Amino acid sequence: MNKQHKLIKPLTGHFLGWGDDSTPHRYIKLATSSGEQTVKVAKSLRPQIQDWQPGMWLTLLSQERTSLATGEKKIKIKQLLILPSIYPFDRIDRELPPTDECKVSMPVEPTKIRICQGSSCRRSGSEKICRSMQAYLENNNLTEKVKIETVKCLHQCKAAPHAIFCSPSNAILPGKTHYRQLQTSQVQVMLAKHFPVAASPVPIGSNLIEKISNYLSQQRISISNNLS
Repeated sequence: MNKQHKLIKPLTGHFLGWGDDSTPHRYIKLATSSGEQTVKVAKSLRPQIQDWQPGMWLTLLSQERTSLATGEKKIKIKQLLILPSIYPFDRIDRELPPTDECKVSMPVEPTKIRICQGSSCRRSGSEKICRSMQAYLENNNLTEKVKIETVKCLHQCKAAPHAIFCSPSNAILPGKTHYRQLQTSQVQVMLAKHFPVAASPVPIGSNLIEKISNYLSQQRISISNNLS
């Protein structure tokens, strides 16, 4: 069996076009801060993207799967976080979109995370999980939007440690979500799934500009050495 590591994270960039002409809307080409990528789109999302035009600025929720055997990575778009916006990028040194457009819309009503602190959960590391969650919220400025509540017992001792996410109806993952047998290593991925933090993209073409600048500098050094 090919074991895989899954990572849920936001993905931002410009829509460049479709990645597979034989199967429309199954793959999209995206210009991101890491370069051009071709990513698969979840089947349930495809009816919503048929009218997309090149140049749209997208903020998406992606699932990255990495094969532990080969290291091969596959990215799949699972959700559209904010509506696409048009930002033409005909200039190589184009300005970035306004900062507000890059932010993921979060619910006004805070999400409550109830973490069990019963004896079974404490023995299984619930206190470390609580500290790890709080650190993630503080590092990503989410403490006003997410509140952690410790409770005496959630009556799920066989599934310790146990936590419940109680999210408002307009959250990315609304309603109650139960997490059982949690591990500290899972905290970051789990919180990113509920509260994705958009990465700050770099201007498209910046790598090319840097290469051109380095090339011109080398040319000037070469000319100077020849003259001397």
